Amino acid sequence: MSLLTQAERDFYRPMYEALKYKNLTFEEYAAKQVEIQQKYRNSVENYTLLVTIGAPYLHNIELEPISLMKAVRRLIVIDGPNVMHGGSIYADTREGAVQHNIPDVAALLSLMRFFVVRSFDVFAVISRKYTYPDATNFKEAIDMLVKNNLCIVAPNTNLDDVIALEFASQVNGIVLTTDKYRDHAEQNARYLRLSAENRMNIRWDFVAEKMRNTRSREHSDYVSNKKFAFVFDEPRPDDGRIEMTPAEILQRIYVSPDNMQYEISKERYELSKPEKKKEQMLSVLNSLIIDGISVCKANVERINREVPVFDPSAQDNQQDEEDFPDYVDPVDEQADFISPADPDADEDWG
Repeated sequence: MSLLTQAERDFYRPMYEALKYKNLTFEEYAAKQVEIQQKYRNSVENYTLLVTIGAPYLHNIELEPISLMKAVRRLIVIDGPNVMHGGSIYADTREGAVQHNIPDVAALLSLMRFFVVRSFDVFAVISRKYTYPDATNFKEAIDMLVKNNLCIVAPNTNLDDVIALEFASQVNGIVLTTDKYRDHAEQNARYLRLSAENRMNIRWDFVAEKMRNTRSREHSDYVSNKKFAFVFDEPRPDDGRIEMTPAEILQRIYVSPDNMQYEISKERYELSKPEKKKEQMLSVLNSLIIDGISVCKANVERINREVPVFDPSAQDNQQDEEDFPDYVDPVDEQADFISPADPDADEDWG
């Protein structure tokens, strides 16, 4: 017996009829949509209740900028390892540690949620080693991001940067990273161009302890242990300024109809339909943020205390290819195109 109300039936029937392919009955489809809505409402309620309010805003970027109503959002590709290391405050104190810190997944969740809530199509690219147990401070979150197509896993460390740049270039997307990809640019003039056109520089700034794991009053943007800023590669010659204004940020993450790449961005956006997926993705991110607040720091303490430094040459660390999940490629048709901090804070931030 169906538990759907008549109002729910009337609401979801046109959506179901508009589907090109119907692999579910109407009852199954509507029930699934009701479940998604309920999960979303619960996640918003829990996020609002459990993540305290901090600064007035993280970045004063409107959810729907009126001045850009005819523009299209560019695909956002996040350099996952770079973000998790750059946004981490957790030192790796283990003997033999090569990295200076333990990657903080909360930083990735913060940046990702900022764009999902603004209806952008977004995903992170990471190398396979970050999926291993205790490679980060929140493996369960990495697994969940992969499961929900918010994260793409490259087969090895050397490919993640290339995949991010190549994918962004094919659909006029933009890679968010603190890495200027100089190594790639020096080897190939094409990557020098892609680095300029399809990459946006970010910076991670320290915040006072009381501002960590909070949400902004405007738009409820999540602030992890550091806050990110959008910056130019070099200080501006006219005023020496390096941090972008809200208007300058919008110019980089949107594309207007007079841009030659507009149709490419528009086609990608219509293909991915991020607005339709937004509530489901926010349910995932809100829940992971809440869970991360309670486990990330504890996991770091346990890793530093109990877990040896990862040794890729050790036999026990090797994984057979057939045992590795089949999610190393982008999650749609575009996969075919892929080829192989300043610590000072303003007064709002303590």
